[in-house]
Formats: sequence, C-alpha cells, structure tokens
Amino acid sequence: IYSLDKACWDMLELFERSAKFNDNYRELKGEVAETYLQCCLTELQKIIQPSIVLKSLCIPFITSGSTTELDLTLVTDRVIYLFECKSYMGGKSITDKCLIDGKMDVYAQSVLHCKALNQHLSQFYLHGKDYKPYKLILFEMSRKPLVDNRLDNWKSMIPVLNPKTFFSGFQSIHSCYPSNVWDLKAMYPTLNKLNSNSAKYFQQHMQRFKER
Repeated sequence: IYSLDKACWDMLELFERSAKFNDNYRELKGEVAETYLQCCLTELQKIIQPSIVLKSLCIPFITSGSTTELDLTLVTDRVIYLFECKSYMGGKSITDKCLIDGKMDVYAQSVLHCKALNQHLSQFYLHGKDYKPYKLILFEMSRKPLVDNRLDNWKSMIPVLNPKTFFSGFQSIHSCYPSNVWDLKAMYPTLNKLNSNSAKYFQQHMQRFKER
C-alpha cells in the first residue's frame, strides 16, 4: 500500500536529487514538511472534535502592528497547538531551551507566535486566568535523526515529533489536557477573519523582511 509516509519520503528524495538545479530547494523541502504535517492534523480531526487546522497563518501584533507567521496551528477546545516545522538534509542537535545547532532558536520563535496569537484569542478563554493553554511543538522531518540534548523540562516544554512518532506522541500530549477551556464557537469568527486576512499580512511580513 502506497502510504502518506512513502509519498512524503519519495518527494524529499526527488528534491534532494534536484537540489543543485533548483534555487528554491530549501523552500520547497520546508513546504513538503508543512504539507505532510497538515495532512496528519487533518487526519487527527476525525477523532478530535471540534478542531480547526490553520496553515501558514500570518497575523499582526495588536500592540505593535508587526507581523509573524505560524507554520501550523491546531485549535481545539482543550488546548491550542502551535507547530514549528523544520526540515534538514543532515543530522542536527538541539540544546538549551530549543536551539538547533546553536543558531536556530525555536523556543524564542514559538513564544513570539504564541504571544501574537494570544492577543487575538485571550478573550475566548473560559476561565479568565492569566495562563492560557497553548502547547508548542517542534515537528522535524529529515533523513538523519535530530539529537535532542536538552534537559527533560525543556523536552517537555517543546516536545519534538517526527513522521514516525507523530500520532503516538501527539496522543500522549493531548491526554494531558482533559478539560475544555476555550470557547471555540465564539472564537470561530475571529479565526476566520485572521485566516482571511493572512495573505494580506504575509505580503507586509515579506516586505518588512526584505527591508531588514
């Protein structure tokens, strides 16, 4: 049976073969990882209801007007998952809070995304507490394994999932959130508006990135 996993690895192999001929290789390889994860999250929606999957959501900070882009977001009434996707050719290692090869700070990036999203959604938290239940997850897809050298508390703070561990790992994480704390019905219009305006904010996001 030709599975999603097999299709995914075949696509990665094709990109690796064509890397020297394709200037957009890294961007395309990253898109494969995000599309794969989107398929996995869509599959999860069969058992996690209600839920919403949002891909490449670009949103503004209400306080500053600056923008940030979230790779994949899974919104449930128990917890909102923010996924950061990474795809590499060679082996990598994670240290500190969630630092890949000493230069890619996934922790800082994920916290930034969380703060931006919370500015739009905090009003829909049912319990009115300062703490808002978001879960940050790193999804990595590469030929060689990513070695996690972090302390256990940081491994728990931002767990790492890959195609082989995704479904079992996610179910274990989701079981830690037994209570409904988000009003998804009230949140829908805001999420729809954010998603509808995402393309516009992405253009602004890229323009500011080029001007740096």
